[in-house]
Amino acid sequence: PGSRGGLAGAMALLGVLLLAAVGTAGRTEALAHLGSGKHVVSQQSSDLAVTVDSLDGSYKISVGDTEWFESGPVFVRAAGRQYSVADGSLTLTRSFTWEGEDSLGSFTEASLVYALSSRETQSFQANIRVYSQAIVFEQFFIDGLRGTAVGDADSIISCFPSFTVKDHHAGTGHCQWNSWYYGDQHMNYPVADPARRVLLDAPGFITPNCRPWNSTVQVPSGVGGTGPMVVFNDDASDSFVISPLSNAMAANVANLAPGTLGFGVMGNVTHLDDKFALKTLLFHGEGINQVMEEWGAAVRQWNGKQDAAASRERDFTLQYLGFTTDNGAYYYYNTVPEMDYQQTMIAVRNYADREGLPYRYALYDSWWYPHSSGGVTNWSQAMPDVFPDGMEGVYEATGWPVQAHNRWWSWENVYAKQNGGQYEFIIDEERGGALPLEQAFWDDLLGNKQDWGLRVYEQDWLYNEFYQHVEALQQSATLGRQWLMQMGRGAEKNGLTIQYCMPYARHLLQSLEIPSVTQARASDDYKPSNDQWAIGGGGTPPDA
Repeated sequence: PGSRGGLAGAMALLGVLLLAAVGTAGRTEALAHLGSGKHVVSQQSSDLAVTVDSLDGSYKISVGDTEWFESGPVFVRAAGRQYSVADGSLTLTRSFTWEGEDSLGSFTEASLVYALSSRETQSFQANIRVYSQAIVFEQFFIDGLRGTAVGDADSIISCFPSFTVKDHHAGTGHCQWNSWYYGDQHMNYPVADPARRVLLDAPGFITPNCRPWNSTVQVPSGVGGTGPMVVFNDDASDSFVISPLSNAMAANVANLAPGTLGFGVMGNVTHLDDKFALKTLLFHGEGINQVMEEWGAAVRQWNGKQDAAASRERDFTLQYLGFTTDNGAYYYYNTVPEMDYQQTMIAVRNYADREGLPYRYALYDSWWYPHSSGGVTNWSQAMPDVFPDGMEGVYEATGWPVQAHNRWWSWENVYAKQNGGQYEFIIDEERGGALPLEQAFWDDLLGNKQDWGLRVYEQDWLYNEFYQHVEALQQSATLGRQWLMQMGRGAEKNGLTIQYCMPYARHLLQSLEIPSVTQARASDDYKPSNDQWAIGGGGTPPDA
């Protein structure tokens, strides 16, 4: 399609193409003849290269003369079955290369178009876009697919790219940022303290797992396990970050076999619309912290997301000390004896003034709004026995701006049309959750809340909403993104910022499209034996 740009100048790929990064000048060297049916497209500005065999679609990735990655299986699901290059049911029908420029710079892209056998009208395009420091792999579903679900949300229904790790490859180690919760429910993957992980009340924070990278490697995978990983050589003089780049809420990594990793759409998605695309980024640099920092700058640049300094500038709570009532705090579901919460918060303000404690805002946790089946039913106003004069009265009495906590939506919430409200929701009674579907809901929910001092909307229990309470979020490739984008636009329209809490890595990656998300919890709750101070490793992706 013309919207994909530059295809008028595409050339057929015959035999093996070496796709090396296009330099800033954007020029392509003359084709070098390698023998019958073989052509080379190259640039002098980078050692990063992809060798693509246009006869079968296989590829290898190298830096200079050193091989780092080799392709594995390519497959998609449709009509209840898997179509794979390996068994001939997914066939490469044509291939071409073209050049262009986007927010990451100049590139050369190889496009491989596959047809599903016995379904001639359905095709799948695998694109490999090579820059000077990065490679973007794209699954592009030209015609869309139906009947895709495999029955396991932690699996994948499509696979590209995939990597088969060989012992002669340059990478020798890897670190991956994934959910703590991963280690409890999936394969026996080492975690810092397996005994404590089983008892976690609040899974969802990310922390690095580091292990050898070799022909037997298996990584944290699925909904909770998918997250940025760094693959590096012995001295980390060369390293690669692998992460989702687009539609992160739908992306999974899967262990296809020991030493073989596949990247694709999560396994319970029932269909993919025409022109749906999923991008995976392979970013080259050196070191671990350094390459993560550069990767962070690249993915922010791709999405137009502000840096940390800009986030701090727009977020009041990132500039000043505040008083929190989160889990572990003394006033978490607890008040001064013989006082309600309104009187308690006024007493805290008076105490802070007497002692010279420079609190500039307050964080109100989940004790101020009503719940049902664990989820929130009404977030628009405080319970009268908590704040008799409402949020406005407490704000007027304390003068403190507010960071207000919220959890997942109860299926019994007052906003859903199914419960007499005015907004479209998905109701999942069996799982106890609900999901708003309208932008108007978020605009209205967050509207006029500055009257009671709201500055930061804290969306907690992100993992629970996504993985436990609303099954539809795992059955759609776009619903997760829609949920977070609508929330972000509602905050933006109302001059608010957002904190993510209990996120999977996919939530943080999705926030790159959402300017109003300025922060995320990088620690567990503040209470004894929680190791909440240990944020050095887990803080790397949020900081990047």
